Amino acid sequence: MKKPDSNAKIARETQQLKRLKILIDVVYGIVIWQIFMRLPVPGTGAFNWKSLMMDQFLAQNWLNWALIAVGLIITIDYWTQNNVLFGNMVRTNGMHTALSILQVFFLLLFLYAIDLGVELEADAEGARVFESISAFLVGITSLLNWFVVMRNPQLLGPEITNEEAREITDRFLPEPITAAITIGIAYVGPIFWEISWLSFIPIIFIIKGIRKARKSSG
Repeated sequence: MKKPDSNAKIARETQQLKRLKILIDVVYGIVIWQIFMRLPVPGTGAFNWKSLMMDQFLAQNWLNWALIAVGLIITIDYWTQNNVLFGNMVRTNGMHTALSILQVFFLLLFLYAIDLGVELEADAEGARVFESISAFLVGITSLLNWFVVMRNPQLLGPEITNEEAREITDRFLPEPITAAITIGIAYVGPIFWEISWLSFIPIIFIIKGIRKARKSSG
């Protein structure tokens, strides 16, 4: 029979969760800022447009704009996802902490992939694949982290119901599924790769439909 956790262990894991939240928030904030700082600056490098007219502001190097926009959207979405996870937790454990640190590493790889895409003029096939893979790894570690938390209910707040836990699971699915789809599309071409990230929208509706069907059948 498993012994109940001591008060000292609960206090230690609760404090560790707070520190982990701060670390991850700081890293996500830095990554978002760094992506924003990679926006094209007039008169520098390849971005030699001289006005805000559409033919210069967007038409030139539009793939770089799209690449950075995708990076910002994905990063903010994963940050929101992390807030959902941590917002429902009351403490952490070794496995959850390790996966959280691993996700931070993959997030930094994602930032590096965006850098490669910008430096390689955004239409480099390898850079697109690298960005998709790193985005997938961020999402899959987030999903695995949630599974770890569900298998250790003492990490969750007592108010979380089984139905709410399933809904949170569904919330963590679209991102890695979308990133996995874009890995293959990256070989087709840059335009198709950018558009393929929009598959995130129908995937959300499909998952919601499956959840509703599951409720009605249950």
